Amino acid sequence: MRNLISMAVILHVVITAAGLQLNGEEVQFGDMIAYPPVCDGKITLQHFAVYVGDRTFPGKEPEHDIFERLKDTETLSPTCIFSTLNVADKPYVFNYLDGYKENGKEYKKGKEEKMEERIREKYNKCSLYSAVGNNCEHLATYVRYGEKISLQVNLSGEKLCILPKAQQKLVYAKGVAKCQNKDG
Repeated sequence: MRNLISMAVILHVVITAAGLQLNGEEVQFGDMIAYPPVCDGKITLQHFAVYVGDRTFPGKEPEHDIFERLKDTETLSPTCIFSTLNVADKPYVFNYLDGYKENGKEYKKGKEEKMEERIREKYNKCSLYSAVGNNCEHLATYVRYGEKISLQVNLSGEKLCILPKAQQKLVYAKGVAKCQNKDG
């Protein structure tokens, strides 16, 4: 058991020193982290989080490196919390709006101070969940871009979202991970 704990600490130190990489890409503060969609019955959704690395925030433990919207398993209430990225879940960087232009506006990563401010604003203050108006992707895009956007394309939830044609073309062009069953 001591060896397992030692190995976990060493791995954390190596990842912290070298910088975390997902799919060969170094993860930066404010990157949107996406997970492969999970098919569970009739509904398929994709989970998103925001990478915060080793930044210090109230309520964040040293091992926490992401900020995400989850449902509290005890109270079943929505919560925006810090947690630890599990690479076994096959997460990847997916800043799909970076460089996208619409109506004269270009989406780009927000200033780090603004992203930190948005994280502090939302920490433990998520309002009621809504698939079309207030989900984990809305939180991630709000932190990164300052706007709540959820596309959830190529998923069963996509029919719930009304997207401008230009955004639909953007996402289909950039591609979204194929749906995977919980078994892999």
